[in-house]
Amino acid sequence: MRQIEQLGAARSLRQQIAKVQNGSKAKPDRPGKHLLSRFSLDKLDLPETFIKFRSKTSKSTIKNQARSPMLVIVAVVSLSSTLGHRFYNQPKLDVGTKAPQTIQAPASASIPDRKTTEEERSSARIGAVAILMLDPVVEPQIDRQMQLFWQQGSELRREVGSFPFAATSALSNSTQLYLRRCPEWEWRSILAVAGDSSGATSEKLNLDSPATAAPTDSQSKQEALTQLQAYSRSVSVAEFKSLTDSISSARSRYAIAVEALEKPSVSGLRQIYDTSLFDLSDAAWQKTQTGMSRVAKIMLAQGIPPGLPKEILKEAVKLQVADEVPLESQALAVEGLSAILQPNLVKDPEATKQLAELAAQKVKPVTIAVEQGDIIVTEGKEISQQNFVLLDYFGLSRRGVNWLGLAGFVCLVSGAIVIVLLVERHYRLRR
Repeated sequence: MRQIEQLGAARSLRQQIAKVQNGSKAKPDRPGKHLLSRFSLDKLDLPETFIKFRSKTSKSTIKNQARSPMLVIVAVVSLSSTLGHRFYNQPKLDVGTKAPQTIQAPASASIPDRKTTEEERSSARIGAVAILMLDPVVEPQIDRQMQLFWQQGSELRREVGSFPFAATSALSNSTQLYLRRCPEWEWRSILAVAGDSSGATSEKLNLDSPATAAPTDSQSKQEALTQLQAYSRSVSVAEFKSLTDSISSARSRYAIAVEALEKPSVSGLRQIYDTSLFDLSDAAWQKTQTGMSRVAKIMLAQGIPPGLPKEILKEAVKLQVADEVPLESQALAVEGLSAILQPNLVKDPEATKQLAELAAQKVKPVTIAVEQGDIIVTEGKEISQQNFVLLDYFGLSRRGVNWLGLAGFVCLVSGAIVIVLLVERHYRLRR
């Protein structure tokens, strides 16, 4: 605190002396001028701390002013010597320049071309075949997708009900399939002709009405009509009514299942199914699931590379499915597997690197042989890499300091340093 007070007193005294000096300059003839000499700063009894602070500040300022240009010079020299080394020993007869004269080999030699050798080895590394390995993450994902696909198929099949829905002694499987999916008008016509007591004459006429009839399998229709008529003659009216009720119930469930089939699903797997799913027996559906699982494991074990076109993948799936899945569900299995399967091979970086290095090691060093007196390069022709190797080996490439390039580089470095200093000064003044 005492030092601060002394500094404050000294500052006030200096201000008063300055006012007196300014007054004396304005009025030089003013008496008492000799009294000002008594108040010179050198003769004042200032605190010792203030004197030391003043001397240190002035010395520091002088040192900084002298040091700044020196630091700039050191920075320019250091950066230029470090980054501009290529200008110190640069050949004048380099690759791409034209030969000023015809140059002959002074002696016979066999010279290794390291640059060309390294370029060929780099090409061998790049051209090496990538080593692939199985991605352990993909197979569980495919398995989950497969389970979801089967789950949705089973739910759709539960909506349509069990099959066959009637005794095969009364109606064959093919007839039951036809009766379940045929149009409503056709079913009513068949039912009327087969002997349903509730069928009206107008319903019978609809059997051959071209206005409402859609093209159907006439043979399946005839077989269904024949089997229903035979069954109606062999059983009581109540038993025949029970059979027709079973058919109507199966048709209703089938229509609901078809509507559910057309609804979009989040996973998109439901859209793979078609009505052929409902035509499979429970045993065939189980075999389809087992066969699809086996095909997926075989193909994943063999590996599916990335970038494989979908058409090729589909053909491969067809070949595998033919031996594992029932004939009636092969089309469904092919579509499902083609949509679910995905590439499970990824690049093995370590093995690929080792193979690339092995391929590079197999590249033999490139050497250039020349006999004494052979022309290395003809006057006016462009110097190639092979010519330069020979010229440099025999010391004919005219290496030396590229003063022009070095001077340009020094100017570039100096300009960069000046810009940095200006930016630094700008921000320092803003603060």
